[in-house]
Amino acid sequence: MKIRTVIIRLLWFALGLTLGVLATLKMQSVSPPQATVAGRIFLDTNVNDLISIHDKDTATAKRAELVSFIWGPNGLPKDQPANVEKAIHDERYARLENLKQIDRVTVNMEWGLASTAYHFIPAQANGKLIIYHGGHDGDFIIAKDLIAFFLKNGFSVIGMSMPLEGLNNHPVVELERIGKVQLTFHDQLKLLKMKSGHPVQVFLTPVAVVLNYAQPLGYDSIFMTGVSGGGWTTTMYAAVDPRITRSYPAAGTLPLHLRKDRLRTNSAQRPADWGDYEQSIPELHAIANYLDLYILSSVGEHRKQLQILNKYDPCCLSGESFRAYEVAINERVKSFGSDGTFAVYLDTRNKKHSISSDAMNVILDDINSGR
Repeated sequence: MKIRTVIIRLLWFALGLTLGVLATLKMQSVSPPQATVAGRIFLDTNVNDLISIHDKDTATAKRAELVSFIWGPNGLPKDQPANVEKAIHDERYARLENLKQIDRVTVNMEWGLASTAYHFIPAQANGKLIIYHGGHDGDFIIAKDLIAFFLKNGFSVIGMSMPLEGLNNHPVVELERIGKVQLTFHDQLKLLKMKSGHPVQVFLTPVAVVLNYAQPLGYDSIFMTGVSGGGWTTTMYAAVDPRITRSYPAAGTLPLHLRKDRLRTNSAQRPADWGDYEQSIPELHAIANYLDLYILSSVGEHRKQLQILNKYDPCCLSGESFRAYEVAINERVKSFGSDGTFAVYLDTRNKKHSISSDAMNVILDDINSGR
């Protein structure tokens, strides 16, 4: 009796062990742990091998190559805005503290594209300008708290939106061998044939023209920040134009090899971290990948890029994968012998896809510290 009991127990144990192994194998075949995949990519990739900028001369040449790719041989746009309307009224901003007036700035581009920016001018000014660039969420009104924060602290603020977002228009264009199309989303922009350069310029030209307008106004420093697609714009523009002294891109980019493959909740087709068309243009990345762009945004006298990432961002670019490149980028910048700096601020309390009040204070403290 005892022997039979032992045999039965051994059989049940063997059966349970077999079922457990099968269940484990099934789980592994269907859904490999994300940490394992990310860890393998991290271990297999040496970021120093991906960086193509090795000294000041390489940085200068790389910036010139980028500018030529984006705009053609004439370089950065030298145009002024098509129109500047002084002291407009927009009830949404009527009660901002320390606001003297709002000037509306219109930038016209090829294909009938227009960009509308607001220049918020403080009553008591500190002589500094910060450009805020919105992302794919529409009007820069979503950054009203940020605009109010910097106005209160004496900054002039210029609010901008990405092409086809916010106050910007949606022209109907006629494309060769395609016909008439109304431009409403970014993937369409790759179909535009520009007079010179690449269609990615429509994301960056408004910033260049706004800077042309603002520079003669006597600001002693010009800074730039933006969130999401606006963070991408901030990274890109600071890389090509050293007039941006310090840049603070938020939740905007990661090197492509560090982007996770989790899907957006509202789209089963596109990975959340991969982003829109402009985030991964092959010809652009052949010139300068994101690691190179971080260097170009940081190198130079008194320049700095402080990248802001939200650890618990519900949209994209969450986590701490920046640790794979932060030190390497800053060491490369420092090796050039300038006082440029690259760093990352990880916001561990913000659980939104945004620039939090904590991050705003970090930006202000960084500007005021001058370090």
